[in-house]
Amino acid sequence: MDNFNKILNISVVVLLLCCGTSSSKNQPDAETSDAPMTDQSVTEVAPANQQHAVTQQFAQPGNTDGNIALLVGINKYPNLPDRLQLKGCVNDVKVMEKMLLEVFDFKPENIKILLNEEATKGNILGNIENYLIKNAKKDGQVMFYYSGHGSRITDQNADEADGWDETMVTYDSRDAAGQVKDILDDELEPLLGRLAAVCDNVTLIMDCCNSGSGFRGEDPSLATALPRLAPDVKLSQPVTQNASNPNDGPSGFLPSNPNYVLISACKDKEYAYERNGNGALTKALNEVVRENPNSTYRAMMYEVFNRVNSNFASQHPQIEGPRRNAVIFGSLGKVQKFVEVTKVNNDIVLLNAGQAHGITVGSIYAIYKPGTISTDNQENYLAKAEITALEPFQAAAKISDKKGEIPVNAAAFEIAHQYGDMQISVFLDLNAQPTLKQQLMDELKIYKRKEDLVKLVSGSQDFQLRVLVDRDSIVIERPDQIVVKKYDKNDPKAVEKVLDVLTKQARRLNVYRLENRNTKLKTKLSLKRWEKVERDIFGNESIANPLPLKETPGGQLELDAGNVIQLTITNESAKPVYVYLFDIATDGGVYLRFPSQGAEDSPMQPGASIDSYPLEIVPPKGLNTLKVIVTTQPTDFWSLTQTGFRSVPAGSSDSPLGRLLNLAWGGTRDVRVLKPKEPGDWATDMVTFLIK
Repeated sequence: MDNFNKILNISVVVLLLCCGTSSSKNQPDAETSDAPMTDQSVTEVAPANQQHAVTQQFAQPGNTDGNIALLVGINKYPNLPDRLQLKGCVNDVKVMEKMLLEVFDFKPENIKILLNEEATKGNILGNIENYLIKNAKKDGQVMFYYSGHGSRITDQNADEADGWDETMVTYDSRDAAGQVKDILDDELEPLLGRLAAVCDNVTLIMDCCNSGSGFRGEDPSLATALPRLAPDVKLSQPVTQNASNPNDGPSGFLPSNPNYVLISACKDKEYAYERNGNGALTKALNEVVRENPNSTYRAMMYEVFNRVNSNFASQHPQIEGPRRNAVIFGSLGKVQKFVEVTKVNNDIVLLNAGQAHGITVGSIYAIYKPGTISTDNQENYLAKAEITALEPFQAAAKISDKKGEIPVNAAAFEIAHQYGDMQISVFLDLNAQPTLKQQLMDELKIYKRKEDLVKLVSGSQDFQLRVLVDRDSIVIERPDQIVVKKYDKNDPKAVEKVLDVLTKQARRLNVYRLENRNTKLKTKLSLKRWEKVERDIFGNESIANPLPLKETPGGQLELDAGNVIQLTITNESAKPVYVYLFDIATDGGVYLRFPSQGAEDSPMQPGASIDSYPLEIVPPKGLNTLKVIVTTQPTDFWSLTQTGFRSVPAGSSDSPLGRLLNLAWGGTRDVRVLKPKEPGDWATDMVTFLIK
């Protein structure tokens, strides 16, 4: 059981990181090929008992008076062209400041902020020297956070394996006189070494591109992803590689230090994206930390990786440093599962949390007397309230079921989450192809009578997929310009194929997003791994060579094509539960792996464990997810698979979960509006991994 609990810490961290698999270089990638989707990712093989243990190291909590932070955000770069101006970096700093204040009890006077014109090279380096190093305490916590452009400059001292120094681009860099005032990793490293010498707990967060070989600009009029990468600077001396000195970690920015954790937005030679007013890394990090402020850095980053990579397939956040197994900020997190009422006006209350905290319009909150720490204390219950309006850091809610007067500082607990309409937002970037655009729009009108999973948006709005024409191909791509599918635009069935892909992408995303962290239904997950499946001449199969779980240098769980894994699920609830295991596969499919089709459901008793069939990892490569849904009643989930093509049975649509499944599958929305209720009868968990 001890080993099992340790494995869980990885599983929970890894929740959304799953990738696809690829074992053959000759096999076409499912994202670009037109081959039919096949259920090829599972092979039943013999069981085994090997399990890998992962240890945790917990930092000791310190006095929050000794915690200091320097936060830097640069949107405006006066010496860079308009297309390289950023929009989300100042917002990122505000998000990080709120997180430090609200979650980790940092004092406002201990947070120094440099924005735009304040963030010159001299000012940034001066504040690291005279603020962070000067005021750091041995047992305190120090954060340095940077949100802005990253770049590279020709290595000036032959200490880089690739011949380039990574840089942070400051506000005053690259002026008309040709002065490059980027902060080089070589300049930052000695300062951070001195900082780590006077403080045992240093956290560095870099929401920028750390290096790259080029820049792909975006139309600034589109609300699409913008890379945080400024062009490389080539000095007069030649680029000289020093392969014998590969000191830096996978982000390419800094060498490892035992006293600091480095969190970076991406690997070297990758883009870090911003979209809709925030950096992808910062947005995900804020969400994950608020959900579980007492997790380890490693666990936090698995979840951050999943959320970023599910939206930006080409961005892989990294965590580096020996302290990544420590608890975030030495377990300073305040475990608050409620938000506070800040104002009451007749039947409307204001809450001190908003979009940045994951609140959604339509969600239901139960309001209790100030000081209440659990919804079990019903004698403190005052009212319910439905979220009606949102801002980044506050929300308005309409009161109902009022039992008593609501004072300021009353505690509000979310009891039902509004998932939205569960449609995928699609931008038809086809103004230059009016005939094709009209064909797609006409087909969508017919399509909506049967399934309603696609919502068309303009280029100025947030979108999840874009349809465009590139030469002779119709291309479906993600916001980070990763191609999902291509079709010959002269194919008479091209429109039909495009709609099919949009539908399957929507269903896959909806199953991925189904989430209910029900505290009364608890499961634990663990993984085992073997090298391969061996098959003899008679076709008999067995799994061979038990292996430990492994991670990339940047901290992601990783599997090789041909590996075999087995998932163990343990019921830690006080009541029996029914277990359903989904494979959200890299080929675009959604497969129900357990129970098998036609099998009779039987509940798993409290304390009991079950093993999945051993699963063989197969192509294509990418992010793959194993998702567990547990319920207190047997439920028909086969409708969520990509090959069932049938509606959720009418008998199940009256339950909150059944109606949610109907939306996820594409049921009509004009019969009745789905209002959130207290589900209480289901919960979710996931395991994710990268496949080479």
